Amino acid sequence: MLLLHHPFVKEEPMKTIMKAIGIILAGIVLLAAILFGAVLLRPSIVTDALQSLIYQDKSDINPSSPRREPGQAVRSNGILYVNDIKYGETYPNSYLDISYPSSDTSVKRTTVIYFHGGGFFAGDKVLGDPMAERDDSTALFDKMIQAGFNFVNVNYVLMPDYHFPDPLIQISEAVNYLVEHGAELGLDMEDVVLFGQSAGAELAAQYAAVLSNGEYRALFSFTREPRLQVSDIRAAVIDDAPLEVELLEGLPIKILTGAYLQDSVFLWNKTEADRFSATRYITPDYPRSFLTAGTDDGFPEIMQHFADRLAEHGVEHEYFYTDEATYGLTKHGFLSNTESRESQDCFETM
Repeated sequence: MLLLHHPFVKEEPMKTIMKAIGIILAGIVLLAAILFGAVLLRPSIVTDALQSLIYQDKSDINPSSPRREPGQAVRSNGILYVNDIKYGETYPNSYLDISYPSSDTSVKRTTVIYFHGGGFFAGDKVLGDPMAERDDSTALFDKMIQAGFNFVNVNYVLMPDYHFPDPLIQISEAVNYLVEHGAELGLDMEDVVLFGQSAGAELAAQYAAVLSNGEYRALFSFTREPRLQVSDIRAAVIDDAPLEVELLEGLPIKILTGAYLQDSVFLWNKTEADRFSATRYITPDYPRSFLTAGTDDGFPEIMQHFADRLAEHGVEHEYFYTDEATYGLTKHGFLSNTESRESQDCFETM
């Protein structure tokens, strides 16, 4: 530095260095802008990267064979667990589990059909939702089973190979299978609760609309007509669903939804955004519903709008809102954290 400021040394080298630094910084800013723009225009870039962190082998995302050998066992808590029943041939990952409060499957009980969360790019019937406050959902499952319900966990296909509305078509196949095989499985399919969390809550809300609104059902090409009757649904439990594209807040959820709809975050395809939103297709025949959402995840407004639409059509419902004064800020998927006060209160209300 002393040499550069010597009176006999020219200033050009310093200017050259500063100019080079400026070019490098400008290049970094341009590269970041290009990357950011690419993410907004092609959101699947993000989900592909996240899947690489979650799955060591991409073949695990949509397996063509069950992860475990199908079978059954009585667990230490007395629950009879039957795993990896194949329910369909149209899609891979078409497996479901059934848990009974006891080994006596002849007892008549309400059937809860559960759809897991995971942003449509992750999650599993036994692993829960990796984006939830607590991704080990088994404690919640056990709590419901021990309360006297038969509990069915359904897997469905995930991105990047499958997108909306593939999972909706697939879960209709799963429910059809349960209706057709209910007697042999020991399931009462005339007394059903549809229960979903996050992405699974979106599926539960959409499927309830499919069953209760012929106009909405006609928007999809089901492999077979849905067999479950809306009169057989005791309730729909919709926990933290991204129900409406236009009301989504925050870039992360917009990116996930954009990837699922194969769309740009900026240039939503109105037809697909409309078809995605079960809120638009609520009728007086929609099943009575229980709704909830974390206060710190951007979904309360969406769930409140859904509740308002149910009220407009005279549909019996309850929205368990975790007000901040009572519970503080509650996270996405708080219901799965069964040790928390908000989860316990919500469960009792539900």
